[in-house]
Amino acid sequence: MKIACIWFLLFLLAPAVADSASLRGVRLSTAPVVDGHPNDKAWSQAETVSGFVTTDNKPAAQDTTVKVGYTADGLYVLFLCDYEEKKGLVTNV
Repeated sequence: MKIACIWFLLFLLAPAVADSASLRGVRLSTAPVVDGHPNDKAWSQAETVSGFVTTDNKPAAQDTTVKVGYTADGLYVLFLCDYEEKKGLVTNV
């Protein structure tokens, strides 16, 4: 019964997965400085994706951009999240 349920769920989810965008990391010539600031030159080489949607395929209310890159020593992911209401946001570096 469990196997049948899993196959049924995979059948239901297959169209959503097939229509989703993909993101492939790019090999960076140098690692970005991990300091909470997106202005490092290494990020200009990274693969970028934006235009996220909600689970019901509507545009996200807030813009988010993701950049992915890697070096021989690490994987680097940058999330740029634009929020209209900044009051209450907390950051730590």
